[in-house]
Amino acid sequence: MLLSLLGVYSYNHSSFYYTEIEYILSNNVSDAKTYIDADSNVHITCNYKGQNIKLDSSDTKKVKIDANYLCVVNLTVNNQKIEINGPAQVYVNGDNNVISNKFDLSRPLSHPLVIINGHKNTFNIKWSETSDSSYTVISAFVNDADFKHTDPGDTNFDLATSKDSGLVGDIGPFYSVNISQIYPSSDYVIYYHGIPIGGTTHTTDPVTIAIIVSVVVTIVILAIIATVIVIICCVCKKRDKDGFQGIKADQ
Repeated sequence: MLLSLLGVYSYNHSSFYYTEIEYILSNNVSDAKTYIDADSNVHITCNYKGQNIKLDSSDTKKVKIDANYLCVVNLTVNNQKIEINGPAQVYVNGDNNVISNKFDLSRPLSHPLVIINGHKNTFNIKWSETSDSSYTVISAFVNDADFKHTDPGDTNFDLATSKDSGLVGDIGPFYSVNISQIYPSSDYVIYYHGIPIGGTTHTTDPVTIAIIVSVVVTIVILAIIATVIVIICCVCKKRDKDGFQGIKADQ
């Protein structure tokens, strides 16, 4: 896939990103089959710039990708467990694959971009930590009618979708990239994160809030009832005492 460098976006890192991608794609492709171990697992590491790696195999059980630098990994696999860590750009072509990523909210410019083309693939994202800045991450391009992904649920950030080919967001170690030249086609749904300052998974569940409110209200009501009982008891004792003293006076 040749990428044109037409259009330099002076306000962001688009030109730097596309230059790096063209450089990677111009390099010789390494075949990851050489990394298959005795247990039919593959561990791919991107420890230096410019790595262009492919794996065309359905004989493996698990593929793990650890990237310290932006690299391109092309996977043609089915029924695989694929773990991605770091700013790799990973193409997944195949069916019934389960892709996982640990998304550290406190580390912008360290997340992968996954391009998925196939059927019944799943993207499981596990979010952690808290962000110190606001940023947008382009996380996936997906052409899969049966695609499933984890839902961040009741958090203060979004995993949103779009088909806007002019969307701007961070890709790997590059911020504010205009995706127009890397977006495959309108057949693909764009998944992106909108992370605010203080973005975190540690938000309070509405049910928990309701329970807390109920407990507080109950405590207040019990305190009021206890106060009323104490006042009534004090008044009754005072009346009994006054009545007893009145009887003694009459005698």
